[in-house]
Amino acid sequence: MCHAHCSSNRQLWVADESPYKWKSQPCQILFYDRRSDKRYTIASAMPYPNIRRTYQVDTDPHPRFGPDDSCISYTTTVLDNTDLAVTRVEDVLK
Repeated sequence: MCHAHCSSNRQLWVADESPYKWKSQPCQILFYDRRSDKRYTIASAMPYPNIRRTYQVDTDPHPRFGPDDSCISYTTTVLDNTDLAVTRVEDVLK
């Protein structure tokens, strides 16, 4: 795991795996529920970004919970474009 973030009650975790190996393998967004000890994959194979990373542009996913823990946001490269993705926690836990 590279960048990880937890919900306000510390029971839900989200992280990216791993932008440090991105040139050789796709990056993933992983979700972990400590209450049930279950792991979920939100994004399984994000391709390497098509833009060059600079000190001003960080394309690493950096997944984070929203203020009320109802959603997760992260940078995505799935559609061959660097963009923001939002996933509802409720949908992940289904």
